[in-house]
Amino acid sequence: YVYLNQAYADVYSTEREELLHTHWESLYPDAEAERFEHEILPTLESQGTWTGQAVGLTVEGERVHEDLSLTHLRDGGHVCVVRDISEKKQREEELRREQRFLRTALNSLDNLFYVFDKDLNYVRWNDRFENVTGYSESEIRDLTPMDLFEGETKTEIETLIGRILDDGERVVVEAPLLTKQNK
Repeated sequence: YVYLNQAYADVYSTEREELLHTHWESLYPDAEAERFEHEILPTLESQGTWTGQAVGLTVEGERVHEDLSLTHLRDGGHVCVVRDISEKKQREEELRREQRFLRTALNSLDNLFYVFDKDLNYVRWNDRFENVTGYSESEIRDLTPMDLFEGETKTEIETLIGRILDDGERVVVEAPLLTKQNK
């Protein structure tokens, strides 16, 4: 490094003076430094810029997920703008865990479970819903709740859905479904 500001050094939990005149590889795990050598730096040289994500290391050895923007300079050096996205990555992982938990919970239900939006598009359902109706995920996305009922039941369901959408009423109903096999 020939120049860096304190904000850059803060990403790696150090002082800027500690990084001056050190090599950038010291802030990356070996596998990531190798990715730089074989993928990122060749792209930077050929295209003049590179933007993407990498995983660096603080001076204590903690992983830092980062967004990088690199620009190649005529003298062979480069300018690097780095932003710590570790918290964002952590929130994304927490969201994935929550989604897995919810999917597992819904799929453990013996009953059919589904949710639709105000336009009557299905937005979530459990595996049991697919198994009982015989429709695939892509087919369900093209259906509305009304497609699964007929006759008086359909009329009753339409009324109940109106109450749900208009009044926010919670409704639990048992009714015969029209499956893909018309059973």
